[in-house]
Amino acid sequence: MDIKADNESLEESIFKTLSNQKRRDILRYIGEKRQVTFTEIKRAVEIEDSSSLSYHLNSLQTLIGQKDEKYGFQSLDKKSTVLSLKQTHTPQPILSLTYFEDN
Repeated sequence: MDIKADNESLEESIFKTLSNQKRRDILRYIGEKRQVTFTEIKRAVEIEDSSSLSYHLNSLQTLIGQKDEKYGFQSLDKKSTVLSLKQTHTPQPILSLTYFEDN
């Protein structure tokens, strides 16, 4: 198994997914609240159309999961992953993606 290639493919997928501002807003909100419902996300990120939110949540399925009708972050594959948006003095936060191999 080529872990480096898997990580690069995963990174490409994640960065492509995060190219959309609404998806970054969804992740930021989930990061702040930890566990949130569909309706809470819809209100917080101001998406009026439920089908549009469903589309964005589906696009984020690599990073978030649903349990007991609430959305939250999930582990990526068998690796523990840290994904954080760091606020800086620039208009856009810096995205940090870190992999930790399971032993």
